[in-house]
Amino acid sequence: MASLKHNPNINDTREHDFMLAVGALGRAEGLGQDSRPSLALRCVEAAAEGYIVPDDAASIWGKFQSERQSKINPDLAWDVAPSENVQVSKLKAFLKLGVLALGANRLDPVGTMDRACKILLEGVAAGHKAGGSKFDTLLKVARVQQDKEHHQSDMDDDDLRGVLFPDKDEATEEKLVKAALKAIERVGKAFPSDYTKIAAEPLEQRLADLIQFREEAEMAAKGFVRSGAMKDITPKGNDGASPIVWRDLPVDANVGGQQLLA
Repeated sequence: MASLKHNPNINDTREHDFMLAVGALGRAEGLGQDSRPSLALRCVEAAAEGYIVPDDAASIWGKFQSERQSKINPDLAWDVAPSENVQVSKLKAFLKLGVLALGANRLDPVGTMDRACKILLEGVAAGHKAGGSKFDTLLKVARVQQDKEHHQSDMDDDDLRGVLFPDKDEATEEKLVKAALKAIERVGKAFPSDYTKIAAEPLEQRLADLIQFREEAEMAAKGFVRSGAMKDITPKGNDGASPIVWRDLPVDANVGGQQLLA
């Protein structure tokens, strides 16, 4: 690691503890958990605090991958090791995001990623489709925050939603009904007639019902997440059920009944 200049009078174990956590997350993935989003968030936080730098990405991935391999069932022929260069590049993007906390603009990348995770969980609970895996979706946030348009200030929630849930113009019933009503409106303006009003009435009622259903589902999903019922994106705690905060995964946690440090 190239980042810490240790003061001999201070017992700074952050880098050591960080690498222990990286190893634990690697073993968690080897056991079948989706721990890579936690790795990304740990990287952002460590870089924001200044004891890890982007050049450490290769060492971090090496530790994660070696520990991941140590727990993979050799009988699972489907497992393919991820491309090292690609994964190092992805981790470096998260580390560069964290470094923005130390720049002249003093951004809050940790807070931004925390908000992104909350919005992601709420959106998925409401039935929205993210633009990829949780890890790759958070990676998009990290890269957009660093682009010329956003690197001077923290992305707001609307910016995050646009990245997390890109509008691919999916042909939902609500959109199709809106389009039909606009078409009827154009016909009515060009050729005034009671028939257009008759045609529009059931569609207007259907649109109102669809909007009400969507809004109720979104509100219910928000309450579901706040209640703690929503599954977290991190490995589970020692009891095998309780989700734990993504940046606070203990390195001695049990995953699937197996000790991570074993």
